[in-house]
Amino acid sequence: MAGSKAPPDVRVAVLGDAGEARYPMFEVAEIATDGAFLGGPLLLENGEEIAVELSFPDDSTLTLRAQVVDIASGERPGVRVIWSGLGDDERALLETKLT
Repeated sequence: MAGSKAPPDVRVAVLGDAGEARYPMFEVAEIATDGAFLGGPLLLENGEEIAVELSFPDDSTLTLRAQVVDIASGERPGVRVIWSGLGDDERALLETKLT
């Protein structure tokens, strides 16, 4: 991921259908404007499309669509996702939040 780095206290929740259920089972291990590595249980499949809600230290949130592009098992289990359908405004807001 371009510019990947340790997150500045960013929290993540995977959203269920229609955004009604929140599953905060992952932790943000790396995050960038093009995607993230979410450490946690391997409950997602490669190629799966998900919605995630990012929560920032200033109590703001950003909901993004993402696609699982890699699954890691072993010592550091988790999934690598890329943001999908990210508009210029969303990308700029995410970049601001990550600096």
